[in-house]
Amino acid sequence: MKIEVESFYDAGRRQPLVLVTWDGRLMELTPAEAQVHAINVLNAASDAETIRYAIEFFEKELGISLREACGMLAKLNKFRQAVQ
Repeated sequence: MKIEVESFYDAGRRQPLVLVTWDGRLMELTPAEAQVHAINVLNAASDAETIRYAIEFFEKELGISLREACGMLAKLNKFRQAVQ
């Protein structure tokens, strides 16, 4: 899927916007909303990399199966949500 993002100024509403398009869809965001989404995407990307390293560590260094490693991550996520 290709996602395109561009800055825009809506002269009729006199406000800056960020336009996000994908699969023929359009989403208009204020700059503040776009910044929140951008931070969320960056955090999710970082988390995904951390998960990958954790899975590889569990498998290679601890010698557990992929299934067990995924189970450990599920327990870790449940614990993290409980203490937040």
